[in-house]
Amino acid sequence: SPRKRPRSSYLRFAADLPNECWQADFTHYRLANGTGVEILLFLDDHSRFLLSATAHARVTGAIVHAVFRTTMGRHGIPASTLTDNGFVFTTRHRGGPSITTWGQLGLTGDWANRPISLYGRNSASGTYGFFKEHTLSNGDYKDSVKEQPGSASVVQGVTEDRFGVGYSGIGYKTSG
Repeated sequence: SPRKRPRSSYLRFAADLPNECWQADFTHYRLANGTGVEILLFLDDHSRFLLSATAHARVTGAIVHAVFRTTMGRHGIPASTLTDNGFVFTTRHRGGPSITTWGQLGLTGDWANRPISLYGRNSASGTYGFFKEHTLSNGDYKDSVKEQPGSASVVQGVTEDRFGVGYSGIGYKTSG
């Protein structure tokens, strides 16, 4: 039977500097009156400081873009971001055009015409299976996704690629 690794084999992942990496995610929440909302969160990975928390009937790309820009205005520009949600990774679309450049998400200047560089886990990973089922709605990766063997490889790829974005299990990394 499979055995869990001891807790001592896990190290807490944290960026070395403030604004080195922001994590973004949203979660579903049901209010006392039964109304469903989605809460969009931005977190500085170094300090675990909650940069932004906003509630919406439904989180859309336009909302993420607006909240991200507002958060950058308050806290500066992060060197990188990590998120586990997004159809940017899939060949399936929800009625809109395929997103391939940062300019399509509203960025300007040097970023506008730069291609989005995608990093994700490979198919041998349980993280990949969960992401494929829950985020890609069982769709397939775009051919441009750089599949990585582990979470640390995804983090390293995004850290070294100014125009990169990726997903992985970002709560912990293994030692060694």
